[in-house]
Amino acid sequence: MGVLDGRVAVITGGTSGIGARTAAVFVAAGASVVIGGRRKDVGEACAAELGPRARFTPADVRVESDVEALLATAVEEFGRLDVLVNNAGQGVSTPLPLPEADLAAFLDTLAVHAGGMFLGIKYAARIMIPCGSGRGWPPRRWFRR
Repeated sequence: MGVLDGRVAVITGGTSGIGARTAAVFVAAGASVVIGGRRKDVGEACAAELGPRARFTPADVRVESDVEALLATAVEEFGRLDVLVNNAGQGVSTPLPLPEADLAAFLDTLAVHAGGMFLGIKYAARIMIPCGSGRGWPPRRWFRR
């Protein structure tokens, strides 16, 4: 019996590195996982390797409809959502020295790191609050109407 038996998690940036390892650890601990990422071939291979409790949904966390679809997949495939791991990230693409930095590259990095986290929380909250699932930060009072 695993500590995550019966739990369902969504992991953004789950096709490599920390995200892929988190997905493997969660499945080993009994959870079902939905892996989100931009590389479809890699994501499908990761999910296949993890077995029947893993799914891959292509998602770019900079695209609101992708994030919404990613989180909806958890409910469609596994009936609930308990955990969101906002892991998607990219290397800082703003070159230094700063006087030569490109604003568009900087804003793209912010869109992934801050925007992706914001969208993940936004759509996870819409699922978790009515179901009473999920714990942690930020406090539930942030989501009261």
